[in-house]
Amino acid sequence: SSHLCSNSPGGSNAIGMCENCLTICGLGFLCCCEFRCNVNKMRTALAFLPPKPSSYTVHTDRADTSRGKLVYTDGRIRDLAPYRRALEASEVFWVEPRKGSRVPLVWIRPAVTAKGLVPDAPAILLHCHGNATDIGVMMAHYMDLAETLGVEVVGMEYSGYGASNGQLHFQHVPSDAEAAFDLVAERCDDPRRIVVYGQSVGSAAAVHIAASREVGGLVLHSPLASGLQVVDRSPDDCCRPSCMICCFDIFRNDWKISRVQSPVLIMHGRQDDVVPFHNAERLHQRCRDSSQAAAYWVNGAGHNDVVEADPVGYFERLSIFLAQALNLQVPSGPSLGVAMGETHAELGTPISPGIDLQVPPQNVMIGGHREGDAGSPGMVPCGLSEPTPAAGPTDGRYERLRHCFGGVAAAAANPLR
Repeated sequence: SSHLCSNSPGGSNAIGMCENCLTICGLGFLCCCEFRCNVNKMRTALAFLPPKPSSYTVHTDRADTSRGKLVYTDGRIRDLAPYRRALEASEVFWVEPRKGSRVPLVWIRPAVTAKGLVPDAPAILLHCHGNATDIGVMMAHYMDLAETLGVEVVGMEYSGYGASNGQLHFQHVPSDAEAAFDLVAERCDDPRRIVVYGQSVGSAAAVHIAASREVGGLVLHSPLASGLQVVDRSPDDCCRPSCMICCFDIFRNDWKISRVQSPVLIMHGRQDDVVPFHNAERLHQRCRDSSQAAAYWVNGAGHNDVVEADPVGYFERLSIFLAQALNLQVPSGPSLGVAMGETHAELGTPISPGIDLQVPPQNVMIGGHREGDAGSPGMVPCGLSEPTPAAGPTDGRYERLRHCFGGVAAAAANPLR
């Protein structure tokens, strides 16, 4: 079954298989042995890992069945102060992306922020979470975003997750995302106030919205370029899975992102072993020049700790991006100049539309933050009341598929456990 592969360990004249080829064979064995050749079932199983049991339920309003209140069912978070505070500031709305399917959104409107009262017309962050969590687990982080940035946060759920009654399937993500955005747009005075935020696999929902709707901006946090590019071991080789078996690929963010006309901020940890860093680089390269904001690459961060690696740098970068994207007043203070360069030195004035979003790479990041940021006056509070939940799987499923050089049998030995 071996074939001639110029990328095999023995060199261009060796008979053997390179790591990319072994990954492809491993995927094939996995599909046949574990999923009985049902490709869609394998795609869904590899893409999603909803918490079991769910961390919450929803008590629907009897007078208005389109609304409700979130109730925690996970005892580990029920009594934590940040989660209680988020609960008090939240309301649930139901959407129906397909006939017979109901999916909840949680909308958080903080009474006060780290800077004082909430603005009259704040930005709205529509957050699409990763595949290893749900909106209940995300509540404390939603509250951190809302209070620190002075925004409203809407967390969308996916069919098959949490309190939704829909079927878990990768093909349902676009319609779930569209239904969520349409409800938020209907309830706010200007849809251009909406910035879509996609984390990990949530980047597929976020890019789909931004490519098909008019939005104020797009934030991609540890995004994937596509489903198969997550398991590309050698992404520059022609025999990589995303090229050789591209007909089986899903979540083609690399195709859709060129259609996004709003400003795009991409942030990623350089040591990410769940969704490798090259995914973010590819998406950044594929953005329109007019949309491409300076990327935020974090040294030493992996997939689930981009925020923890430098909370101040994370919130500052988001604050600046929101001001750019929505033409808002930028909070004053020298520490808010992160990654903006000399062009944006006067941070107390609004940033005009059409401003150049590009920043020289040397000004973007020194170890994930600027030197001298600690203790700077006017600094945005880090806002981390609780560690941010894991966005992607921690079971090593994608890494095992990429590192199956020990043999095809190793790749097929059920990477889902």
